[in-house]
Amino acid sequence: LLTRFGTPLKSLIDYCGGMDERANKVILGGPMMGIAQFDLDFPAVKGTNSILVTESRPLREQDCISCGKCIEICPMRLMPTLLARYAKAGRYDDCREAYIDDCFECGACTYTCPANIPLVQYIKIAKKELAKRKAGK
Repeated sequence: LLTRFGTPLKSLIDYCGGMDERANKVILGGPMMGIAQFDLDFPAVKGTNSILVTESRPLREQDCISCGKCIEICPMRLMPTLLARYAKAGRYDDCREAYIDDCFECGACTYTCPANIPLVQYIKIAKKELAKRKAGK
C-alpha cells in the first residue's frame, strides 16, 4: 500500500479492513524491533514500512530457566540473560565488560525467551545508565 506522508494510521488500518475486537496493539515496524503506537492519529512518516495490528496478552515475567535460547539466537553472540541479570542488579560496569555496547537491540532474545523476560528492555536500561555515567564524567 502506497500512501502519502501524514496519513493517520487509523485511515490506513481502516483501508485495509480495520481492526477486530481482539486487536489492542498497533506496532509501526516489525514485531521485534517495531515501536508500539498508542495514538492512531499518529501519521505515516518516511520510516513507516509496516503497520502490525495484533492482540497483546500481558505475560508475567518468570525466572530464567537457563534454556540458552537467547544466547543461541543472538546475532552478536552475546549472553542476553547475563546482561539482564547484571542490569537488574545495577551492576552496569559488569554489563560493559560483557560487551553490552555490541548489542544493537534487535529483540530476538526477548522474542524467543520462554520465561517472558524483557531482555532488551533491561539492556536498554543498562545502556542508558552507562551513557549517563559517561556524560557525567
